[in-house]
Order: sequence, then structure tokens, then C-alpha cells
Amino acid sequence: MTAIQGPRLRRTHGVRPHLGLLWLLWAPSACGVTTVLARDPLEPGARRIGDLRYHPSPKDADRRSLDLFLPAGPGPHPVVIFVHGGFWKKGGRREDYGIYQRLGRRLANQGVIAAVISYRLVPQVRHPSQANDVARAVATVRDNIGAYGGDPKQLYLMGHSAGAHLSLLVGWAPAYLAAHGLRPQDLAGIIAISGPTDLNDLATTWAGERNVPLAFGDDRDRWKVASPLTWVREGLPPTFLVLADHDFPVLRRENENLRQVLLGPKRPHRYREAQSRDHATIITQLWEDGDPLGEEVLQWIKRRPSPAPPPPYGSAPAEPSASR
Repeated sequence: MTAIQGPRLRRTHGVRPHLGLLWLLWAPSACGVTTVLARDPLEPGARRIGDLRYHPSPKDADRRSLDLFLPAGPGPHPVVIFVHGGFWKKGGRREDYGIYQRLGRRLANQGVIAAVISYRLVPQVRHPSQANDVARAVATVRDNIGAYGGDPKQLYLMGHSAGAHLSLLVGWAPAYLAAHGLRPQDLAGIIAISGPTDLNDLATTWAGERNVPLAFGDDRDRWKVASPLTWVREGLPPTFLVLADHDFPVLRRENENLRQVLLGPKRPHRYREAQSRDHATIITQLWEDGDPLGEEVLQWIKRRPSPAPPPPYGSAPAEPSASR
């Protein structure tokens, strides 16, 4: 159970969204997406509810809030919680030229509820605070989404880049959801788009050698515990890995390694490599009309998976209570 008081998500007032475009640091080709702000208006009957708090504390209220995009019709609708990227230190639900808001509108227009979240950023916080924020968002959405026409048994966690790392970590390592009385099997699935999966490997690159210690400290054992690759085992939630053919070599290497480990029994997953895309366009093009990868992801979300049995999980990573 979450610590939220009352049956509804709380509104955040008087907080202005930030502006920025993190993935320009990695992918200059992303400059062509400035037109997305005006794209894909909500269809009649669909609506957006902004600034819903998923954490009861007034501190960092905007960073621990979400925007909810609701389809027309009573439901029950599948639900996607989207986690943005930004090397754990930048980004937000309304940043990056509005691409995440567009994603929310597109999902709502296709009959899927989207909860697009923000979370606290480095260096104001360090691991495990961000994973705890994502887990809290999952629990709060699950507890409340029925009142908005959502199906809590069809709850998907989806992220891009650093958000994909956090989605896999929260969805696979049991400690984060367990803090709220949930199990990984309470997720219908995870969609991880171009995310790092092995922090020790990422730290060997020009991009990771500074940012991994900044977000996770200097302890390599801690990096291992915070790597999704560490938590692969039987009984994981169904997982959809998505990568770009022109993505960063380290991400291609890590996702291919993860894919090989997932080939074991009782590890349901799907893997797709998007053609003619890079680390930025993998997310900006995903919701273009007629995009085959976007259609496949949408159909995967709309399926009704069978409940998974509890897995034989081992020990969970210890989390400092002060960071919850």
C-alpha cells in the first residue's frame, strides 16, 4: 500500500514545467522534432489531467508528479506508466519539446491510459531515490487508476534511455515494489527502449564514466546491484526490449547481452531492432501514424497476458529507508 491519503491522486499547483532537450547531448539528429508540440491533439472525449502528485510530501512536488492522459469511453483500459530519459540528471514529463506529452496523447487516442511521470534528478538525489520514485508512482497509479477507467491488472511500465533502465530495475528487482506491498508480477509487462542494462559496462564509456558515479556513487558492487542484468531470473514480467540500429554501441552491446540471458526458460520477452533510427528518433518516431514498430508495441500493450506465478526470487537489494 502507498502512503497516499485518500482515494485520488493529488494535484500539484503553481509549478511551472521545465524546458530542455537532453538527448541533443547524445543525438544531434533530434533537432528535427520541434514540430511535435502541435501534433496529435486528443480526440473527442479523451482528456488530460495534469500535475497529479504520486508522493504525499510537498517537497519536490513537481518532480514527483505525473500527467494523466485518459481515452474516451468507460474502460477498463490498459495503463502505461512512462518514465523519461536524461542520464538520470535531466528531463521531465513536459520537456524535450513535448515528445512525452505527445506520447501520452497518442496512447490515449488508441484506447490506452498514459501516466507520464517526472522524478527527482541527480545531483539533488542519488540512487536509489529515483527508482523509489518510479516504484511509488507505480503503486499510486495502481491504487487509483480504477477511478479513472483503468485496469490495474493491465499495468505496463515503459521507459526510454535512463527511464528504460529505471523501468527494468523497478520491474525486476523485487525490493522497490515490495516497499509498497507489490510484486513484479503485478506488472503486465515492461517496455524498455534503448536503455542501459549493465552500469559497470556503461561506466567504461565516455558518457558513462562521469554520469554513473554521479548517479550511483563510486562502489562498483552498488553498480552491479543497480543493473537490470543482475536481476534476470525465472518468472519476470513479460518484457519488450526495443533498440535502434544506429543506437550507441554500448547500448547495443548491453541489450544484446541481456537478450542472450533472457533466452532461458520462463523468461518471456520480445526483442525488436528499429531500422534507420538512433537513440533519439527511436522514441520520436515510435508514435508516427503507421509506424510498424509503434503498432507492434501498441498491440503488445493491448494483449491480455495470463497471470504469472510468483517467481523464486532471491534476496533483494537493501534500500536506505531515508531515501524512500
